[in-house]
Amino acid sequence: MGNVGNLRRLLKVAVSSRYRGGDAPRRERNRTRKLYLFVAMIVVGVFGFAAAGTASDQNGEKVFVCKYVGTPGVDERLQTGNNPISVSVNAIPVHPVVIGSEFADAHGRSIVIAFDVGQPEPDVSACPGGDTPPPFDACPNILGNQPEGTECGTPPPPFDACPNIPGNQPRGTVCESPPPPSGCPDGLPGNAGKDGEEGNDDCKRTPPVVETIPEVIIPVVTPPVVTPPVINPPKPKPPVFKPPVVKPPKPKAPAVCVQLGISTHMVKADGKLDRLVVKVGSREGAKVWIRGAGVSQSARTNAQGIAVFTFNAQRIGIITIKAQGACNNARVGVVDVKAATLSLTGSLTG
Repeated sequence: MGNVGNLRRLLKVAVSSRYRGGDAPRRERNRTRKLYLFVAMIVVGVFGFAAAGTASDQNGEKVFVCKYVGTPGVDERLQTGNNPISVSVNAIPVHPVVIGSEFADAHGRSIVIAFDVGQPEPDVSACPGGDTPPPFDACPNILGNQPEGTECGTPPPPFDACPNIPGNQPRGTVCESPPPPSGCPDGLPGNAGKDGEEGNDDCKRTPPVVETIPEVIIPVVTPPVVTPPVINPPKPKPPVFKPPVVKPPKPKAPAVCVQLGISTHMVKADGKLDRLVVKVGSREGAKVWIRGAGVSQSARTNAQGIAVFTFNAQRIGIITIKAQGACNNARVGVVDVKAATLSLTGSLTG
């Protein structure tokens, strides 16, 4: 609204401009009016073009998004099912939408990894931390991974084809009856008697005579009771309390971190070498790591705090940059040549 008021005042001055002295020639006054009108038309055109470009920027575009569930830093993991997915930028509460943009929805965190310009859907490995998600198991109490929708009841008891035999026997086992007990009550076999040919009478034989040995009683001799002499123990001396010497802890110097900066935020997966300059304040010897999108390198900074990397990104995704002693991390988006060209063309023409 402030810009509109300024434009109105400028147009009013252009129409009714005059010199205060009143002695200027009419030609000078006409020239001044034309100059004010020309400047006002330029300002109106610039503001109209900017407003039109802002309203139509990224309208109708789509991006591929990696979706996560869980709490970041605790149990965050990639969402199972279709991942990554293509969504409209109008459904993302971030403006402008760029590769690496993060936002939260009802389930967890989401990250933009590429623009959807009709190329094949990226693999789940393109997502940061995009390992293959663990297999889904709807019923942990049942052996094996059960599909979604399985009713998880109490597992059935183990099958036993022969309850009369110890252990669980598989199906098809021939369950033979256990042999009857052999022998007679005296512990000898049934045909141990004189009439061994008559098995029915073998267990009726006379039991053998067991010789009894008389018990020998040994007298118990009680030893005399000896009273030990009474010895008075020496009186203990009270301990002398010495307070422990506690040394105060040495104060630790507070850790000071520096800001991490990079030379670019987007590279192309076009098969050519890309150069990335990373600056870690002015800290010399700090170790710097770059990982993601098929790239894994490390280097140390020089005396100016600069580390230079040369790499060839093999696939689209996110390259994460970390440095020793840095307060922050940085990210570089890797896009294919077609997506980068369409993104740059759309942003220039509006």
